[in-house]
Amino acid sequence: MIEKMKRITVFCQKEKALSVVLSLRDLGLMHIKDVAQKSIESENKEKDKSIVLKALGNLESYVDKKNSLPQQELSSDSVLMTAKNLVALMEEEQKTVDRVRILRNEADRIRAWGDFDPKEVKSLSKLGIDLHFYLVTKKDLKALSSDSEVSYIPIKNEGGSAIAVVGEALKKDYQLSEFTLPEKSLGELESEALLGEKRVEEIRGIYVSSTAYISSFNSWLKKQDEEIVLDKVNATLSDEEGISYISGYVPVSEIESFRSWAKANGVGYISDDPAEEENPPTKLNHKGIVRIIQPLFDMLGLVPGYREKDISRYFLLFMTLFFAMIIGDAGYGALIVLLAAVLNIKSKKCSDLNALIYVFGGATVIWGAITGTWFGSETIIENVGFLRMFVIPGLTNFPEAFSMNSGNVQDNMMTLCFSIGTIHLSLACLICIIDKIKQKDLSCISDFGWMLNTNLLYLLVLYLVVDTPVPFTIIVVGIATGFILVCLFSEMAPGKSFGQGMKESLGGFFTNFIDTISCFSNVMSYIRLFAVGLASLAIAQSFNGMAEGLLSGFALPFGVLVLIIGHAVNLVMGFLSIVVHGVRLNIMEFSGQVGVEWSGYKYEPFKKKVLK
Repeated sequence: MIEKMKRITVFCQKEKALSVVLSLRDLGLMHIKDVAQKSIESENKEKDKSIVLKALGNLESYVDKKNSLPQQELSSDSVLMTAKNLVALMEEEQKTVDRVRILRNEADRIRAWGDFDPKEVKSLSKLGIDLHFYLVTKKDLKALSSDSEVSYIPIKNEGGSAIAVVGEALKKDYQLSEFTLPEKSLGELESEALLGEKRVEEIRGIYVSSTAYISSFNSWLKKQDEEIVLDKVNATLSDEEGISYISGYVPVSEIESFRSWAKANGVGYISDDPAEEENPPTKLNHKGIVRIIQPLFDMLGLVPGYREKDISRYFLLFMTLFFAMIIGDAGYGALIVLLAAVLNIKSKKCSDLNALIYVFGGATVIWGAITGTWFGSETIIENVGFLRMFVIPGLTNFPEAFSMNSGNVQDNMMTLCFSIGTIHLSLACLICIIDKIKQKDLSCISDFGWMLNTNLLYLLVLYLVVDTPVPFTIIVVGIATGFILVCLFSEMAPGKSFGQGMKESLGGFFTNFIDTISCFSNVMSYIRLFAVGLASLAIAQSFNGMAEGLLSGFALPFGVLVLIIGHAVNLVMGFLSIVVHGVRLNIMEFSGQVGVEWSGYKYEPFKKKVLK
């Protein structure tokens, strides 16, 4: 359920504002409203944080997991100073690496000319002797020897023949590139490069030894985050005539604790219900097994609006079914259960996420057992008699193994998918009807019209896709009746006159007509449960076929490798399909019918998370 909130405004004398804010943080119950996005103090702390994050990111790449260093504790000031030094070293390292690369490239360029002092060559120009150096071929030498205007000295180097032209540089006609003299000799370049490389190794050694501070860096970052939030909250405080005040939301279930705090600290406050135009944060209070769906909501970023319905239990139920049908393989389900068990043993406790993986994996095993699908292999279901007892022949993926007609089995699967979709959408309508009846909202009649249309369109889908005989007269009259109910009552609401509501409802005639057509496509869309599951089976069978001829003799390891890689790829694609198809059916079709737009934001009370 979504917990009710109280809007709270806390006020105190301006000089006591900081102590009240700190006390409010220790209380940890109030979600601050419209927190300032930045302040001068928080911006400065953000800059310090970015320095520490940069240093930490670099240090983590130098951690030796097998021989990690014992962690050393640093004070807050030391953490920032150490991080700044490390960032400076990172900049020095990058500059040094770049410099070494330039030196090495230059050394490679002149290596063929030997180790000479370019300063001595350049000093000849002061004596009036200008030399220009070129690499030449025999053909170039032949051309130059016949040119009386060119004076040159033959030179031998590791790159082949070379010459030193005395006087002016060669004309462009010879198309030879002049060798540019370096600033330093080959020996000097290599010596300087070695010094740079040695410095880089020293710096990286400092990184390795500094990995002992990673724990202190992480602790500092958590504290810094809290300080940044504190600064933003302080910036959110409003002042008026010596009084400071701040507003936020507190769950109704915690209001007594808040009152006790206010009384104990001599703090004044105003408590009221949120106004209709307000959008308070959403706090979901899941009970029992329903709470295991929260990790999935967190991963998907789904938060219902404060005034929207909590459909968590239905989301969990149908998401489990969709997961099982889309993955569709009991063998894969067993692997998922095994993964949950490994995580459970590793963490020594069963988290909500762990429990969710157990549920999804277990449901997949059950569905796969019903359809007789174990790693997409027909051989397994044909030869393991124990597994055959769980199969429902009318739903099996291997009808021949159970003497079933494949066309009939396919029709059964599609009928099941359309039935699930109709139940899913009808449930959404029923939720709205019950909720609106409690509120004495006449628009519940419109939801009844939608439920009627959904079920009658389901019959039409069966006729068109599965060729099931249906009573057309009843369908046509029923759909027309449902459409009329929607057109007359869709905009009814408590406090609105019957005439006004009907007038506004009729104004949406065209939209309701389009939505009725969409209702047909919504029922049809549940065929994806069958289609995606069938595609997954086909991929599994393809890899099994590829590996079949390799599972003997010297090729056995390759066959096993094909099976492992193939089924791993198929399983990953199945997980992607869950997001694309399974999640969509819940957050689009079902949620849209219920009226949940996931427009909320999470209740995050202002509280201290790091112990001193």
